[in-house]
Amino acid sequence: MLAACPVVKPDPGAVLQRNALKTFDLEVARPTLEQAVAALTALREAVQGWAATPDGQDAAQLATARARFEAAFLVWQRAELLQLGPLGAATRVTAGEGLRDEIYSWPTTNLCRVDAALVANTAPDDAWFETALATSKGLVVLEELLFNQTASNSCPANATINTDGSWAALAATRALAERRKAWALGAARHVERTAGRARDAWIVEGGFGDKLAEAGSLGSAWRTPKDGLDDVYAGLFYVDRAVKDFKLGGPAGLTMACLAPSCPELAESPRAGLSTKALVENLVMTRAMLTGSFDPSSSATGFDDLLEERGAGALESDMLAALDAAIGATRAAPRTVQDAATADLNGLRALHASVKAFSDLFKSQFVTTLSLKVPKEGAGDND
Repeated sequence: MLAACPVVKPDPGAVLQRNALKTFDLEVARPTLEQAVAALTALREAVQGWAATPDGQDAAQLATARARFEAAFLVWQRAELLQLGPLGAATRVTAGEGLRDEIYSWPTTNLCRVDAALVANTAPDDAWFETALATSKGLVVLEELLFNQTASNSCPANATINTDGSWAALAATRALAERRKAWALGAARHVERTAGRARDAWIVEGGFGDKLAEAGSLGSAWRTPKDGLDDVYAGLFYVDRAVKDFKLGGPAGLTMACLAPSCPELAESPRAGLSTKALVENLVMTRAMLTGSFDPSSSATGFDDLLEERGAGALESDMLAALDAAIGATRAAPRTVQDAATADLNGLRALHASVKAFSDLFKSQFVTTLSLKVPKEGAGDND
């Protein structure tokens, strides 16, 4: 008589990890991408209405377009942490397609390139935007076009368009406003189209979201569920690198990017003044990705459950308490980051410290407890 084969029970840790990936996909990533595409569609419609209205009669349409920009920009600040799969860089995460920079390239910007294109009267059609450098399109460019209605440009004084008089000649005519409108519409169309591609690639049946949720299964691009979690962690690392260092540390004079006591010019959203509101959305998304839900009272499976499974409930509590304190401090901040860098540097540095209190745990005990892989931009970063 043949002996019965032993029953192989699944690793409870791997099961929990895969559940966390599924919850992240269904409860956090997909709703965020759907909301982002809807907001960007509304923005494109508003910009289209503004572009179709004659200059001098378009104040109401411009106000609507600016309001829609703010709504879309803040929704996108949540999607900024989804830099994996369609939105992630191929050199950084599995199956990365690099679409994020097409939508929002900050802190990499070059608005002078757009002003030069306005002078050259480059046709801002869809084909042009598909092949243009990331710094010539996206929400950074759209903010400039919607919120700068002056005759100034973003180029240095010694730029050709300033030294040869071509910008001054353009600014003296109605053509500048018309060209800005055409470029804004082209940029809005491209952002909407690209976000739709990212959303579709994620949510389609058998797409990135489904594959991530089955990480570690036969034929998966990820050898184990933990490898899938490493990619989610790479997206979460935005809170340390972008939020702490770029968005707060630079303007507050706390990084090598700023060689003065403070650098307000390094702050995000210089025209629309959305820098502090953007931080709130970044931190809210961070919490949702950690807990598997935007609802603080939810019992969804997330990284917090993985900590409990490892017996690290105290670390879970400390991390969420630090993150909640940072969210509360940011929501209560009375100024934009730009204004705080000039008028309340101590307050800005205190805000940086509140985010750092969370990110210190996030980069150290959290990583070692869950055996996560730190993305290359975080390797050797001990600040």
